[in-house]
Amino acid sequence: MKPTILVIDDEVRYRQLYAETLRGAGYEVSTAGSAEEAEASVLASPPAMIVSDVRMPGMDGIEFLKRIAAPYPH
Repeated sequence: MKPTILVIDDEVRYRQLYAETLRGAGYEVSTAGSAEEAEASVLASPPAMIVSDVRMPGMDGIEFLKRIAAPYPH
């Protein structure tokens, strides 16, 4: 099974660009348009890696990473 990378970005064009690039490199990719959406995804199925925008409406990328680091410190 290929490692899954979660890409989080509120801007669709960047999210799609990152996802296409990573898929081309052989990774499984899931995407989220917000940190709130990503949080639910991570809890349901933790990815091998997360690539996140820092500045997003609502919860920003730094706050998101702090919130998920507690249950998934690795």
